[in-house]
Amino acid sequence: MSIEVAESVAISRSADDAWQVMRDVEEMVGCIPGASITQMNGDSFHGTLMVRLGPSMVRFSGVAHVLLDDVARTASIRATGHDERGRTKVQARASVGLEPAAEGSLLTVTAAVDVAGPLAPFARAGGREVTRIMLADFAAQLESNLSESAQAPFRDDSLNAGRLAAFVMRRAANSWTDRLRLIISRARAWVGRL
Repeated sequence: MSIEVAESVAISRSADDAWQVMRDVEEMVGCIPGASITQMNGDSFHGTLMVRLGPSMVRFSGVAHVLLDDVARTASIRATGHDERGRTKVQARASVGLEPAAEGSLLTVTAAVDVAGPLAPFARAGGREVTRIMLADFAAQLESNLSESAQAPFRDDSLNAGRLAAFVMRRAANSWTDRLRLIISRARAWVGRL
């Protein structure tokens, strides 16, 4: 099952300033909620990504290859990984870019993520929303890293479960409403046959 994503978010700093953080792979990964690098090897790295799903945490491990284009201010990323139990496999291809904007810059992300295994239904149901949340958190951390203030940086070691839970609850409510409508229509059809 493949998830296609195309998102963008405004950043108050210039594209050149933001690119200085983005071109440092370790610093860029440090802006991703729940992500960490376990080993660097040239233009690739091994790492983990922790995602909070309600009260549970799911940990993915894998390897990513990053190609940077300083002129275009883009990073092309290919990644493969699996969950801790090795039952859910993930492959992703992404392009992250910075473009100048009237006030600051625009961070754009396009990605195709293939998920196979027990967590695939979750990815199908909420994958795009998870990506939106992670992109917003990434942009906030990037802004914090670029900030000249001495404030402690924004950093959450997991995906914001509250926003994800709200999305899942809305989806479940819609699902139950659809099921209830189906049951009522079947009951009416059955009563109509009497």
